[in-house]
Amino acid sequence: MPTQGYNNPTAAADAGGGGSNWQSLPDGLTSNDVYAECVVPSGGGFASNIIKFTGFGFSIPAGATIDGIEVEIDWWATNILEEDIIQLYKAGTLVGNNLSTSSTLPDSVETTSYKGGPTNLWGTTWTDADINNSTFGIGIRCINPSMKFSATVNIDVVRIRINYTLGSTSATATGIGTMTGVQSITL
Repeated sequence: MPTQGYNNPTAAADAGGGGSNWQSLPDGLTSNDVYAECVVPSGGGFASNIIKFTGFGFSIPAGATIDGIEVEIDWWATNILEEDIIQLYKAGTLVGNNLSTSSTLPDSVETTSYKGGPTNLWGTTWTDADINNSTFGIGIRCINPSMKFSATVNIDVVRIRINYTLGSTSATATGIGTMTGVQSITL
């Protein structure tokens, strides 16, 4: 099964939907130990806004069948933060399954989290055009369960890999003629 990626995004945006704004968004585009970050206040149940990563630059061949989507997130938190939303964007809209497990983010040490898989379509269907679109991407939101302490989520980079099967191709021979001395023909 062919794959493309892991590709980095070329754009990051604060998509709202939580309450706490993201800072230093471009720092989440490459793995460089400089971070996009969001401070989520204490009080129990406060959330970051969704950070939206897009522009992954895929060029899946026309007619390919998308088999699965894999995501790597390099991140960490200060104090306790939990995953709340980890969901894909199709044509700029969140779609399919939220693959958040409500797990606690790694505390003070950058760690890579893996979501999806070689045969995981995140609960929706995909075409080559959907994946190649510059608005294809991923949204991430975290929640702070603490009543006492604010917490900061830090994202170094998010990468995506696409698993696919090539579409069928056919060749048609036309014309009339004779070939002599030919051992094989490959189409």
